[in-house]
Amino acid sequence: MRNIVIVGAGGFALELYHYVLESDLVRWGEWQFKGFTALSNDSTIAEYGLSRYFLGSYETTEFAPEDSFLIGIGVPKIRRKIYEQFAALGRDLPNFVANGARVNLAALAGGGRGNIFCPQSGGYFAKIGAGNLFNLFSAVGHDATLGSFNVLSSFCDITGHCVVGDSNFFGSHAAMLPSSKIGNENKISAGSIVYKGCGDRVVLHGNPARTFGAVEEA
Repeated sequence: MRNIVIVGAGGFALELYHYVLESDLVRWGEWQFKGFTALSNDSTIAEYGLSRYFLGSYETTEFAPEDSFLIGIGVPKIRRKIYEQFAALGRDLPNFVANGARVNLAALAGGGRGNIFCPQSGGYFAKIGAGNLFNLFSAVGHDATLGSFNVLSSFCDITGHCVVGDSNFFGSHAAMLPSSKIGNENKISAGSIVYKGCGDRVVLHGNPARTFGAVEEA
């Protein structure tokens, strides 16, 4: 049996906790939830009475070899930092496909790990990298290429033949039209429609999406 530890203690970590508990992997006894780990015990899980599951900081806590980790954080740069830190330590970062999500194995044929597919999200016949987050009802279309550490908020649509780089953030209901391309570390605001694309580190907004300045350094 695989012990599941959620990295994070905020709002999305709380949502992910419920998706894990409701998953068939837990019902069939393949997974069991062990707890949360984060730099600090965020008030979100405390507010919902889950502080008893806080295991401590992932920088100081000793984990068991059978522990696996799901990154419950919705910020691309932080997802990437944690993924690379944990991978360097040899920790297991499995893909998680929630009940109701739809993903074919070919989409992950490149060996991408650490992807989170929330209910009603997914992708068929696409190429998907590592550490991506697909929130509710978000999808990547056929023959599209999605890099790593991208965050798709709810109801995002990456349509066929699109190319997406790494560490991009898509707001709710954002969409990329067929064959459009974007680079790395961009922010696409909620409801925006990308017709052609962009390079790196810009903010896109509107329909059609236009550039509204550069992404500020974190």
